[in-house]
Amino acid sequence: MNLRHFPVANALIVVVESPRLESTNAEEFRTRCAALVEAGHRELIFDLGQVEFMDSRGLGAMISVFKLVSPDGGVSLAGLRHHVADLFKLTRLDRIFPIFRDAEQAAQARSRNTGAMNA
Repeated sequence: MNLRHFPVANALIVVVESPRLESTNAEEFRTRCAALVEAGHRELIFDLGQVEFMDSRGLGAMISVFKLVSPDGGVSLAGLRHHVADLFKLTRLDRIFPIFRDAEQAAQARSRNTGAMNA
């Protein structure tokens, strides 16, 4: 699983450079994100634009990261492809994770400390 991350405004953008977030790599994803949180990053923006498929283990990993930063941090999602966006809507997790069109929009919202509009 390839993750690339860089700071922007008061958040860390984490680009998931993998077409799948599923049972085969969800634990690695969770572990690597936990290390970012342990390093002090409390506002994370996940750019999922390259993720074409996510299963329940991938969702579980996202929820784990959300719990790690709560209540004094936040997790936003950006660039969701159709299938992945549908999964978040179907599971109603779009009510928990602010979802943005792209990482730039998410970073702007975080820097303004405003709520998200689901894209």
